[in-house]
Amino acid sequence: DEELSKMYVNNALVLDLHVNGEYVGKVAWDDNKEELDRAKRAYFGGGIYLWVIMLICGYIMLFLFYRSFIRHVGELAKFSEEIAKGNLDVELPIHKNNFFGNFVEAFDQMREELKDSRLREIEAERARKEMVTDLGHDIKTPISVIKVACEVLDAKARKRLEKIESDKCNVENKTDNTESETETEN
Repeated sequence: DEELSKMYVNNALVLDLHVNGEYVGKVAWDDNKEELDRAKRAYFGGGIYLWVIMLICGYIMLFLFYRSFIRHVGELAKFSEEIAKGNLDVELPIHKNNFFGNFVEAFDQMREELKDSRLREIEAERARKEMVTDLGHDIKTPISVIKVACEVLDAKARKRLEKIESDKCNVENKTDNTESETETEN
């Protein structure tokens, strides 16, 4: 039989079939290499397809992880850099469904408190400068009065000294005149 010969050539498994001890015929099992190769290729293609799906799922999970965590941590880092620079007007964006929601709100409240504290400090410094200016003015007013009083007293004292000097000169002149008259009479 030609078909049986091909099976022997392809190394097929050929067995004698006996039913109730009687030879009935041959049973051949041909594990066809083509079908085996086709099955191997199908499994290999399925494996590649599965790996591609797993890779895509992995990238999607990385993207979601980035979007949910890493991006928000980056925003917090930029926010803290701005705060460190002294820029207290920058607001921290609060996203809904943010894993760090309470932390972000606390950070923003801290920024608000720092800003209010800085404004209070500026106001206190302005009030201190105003108080020093007012105090200086309050001290200068009596000093100015004393200075004017001293100038008035000085002017009066000079007038009196000038009067005394003038009277002294008059007395000396009169004394000199009297002496000269007395000498001329003698």
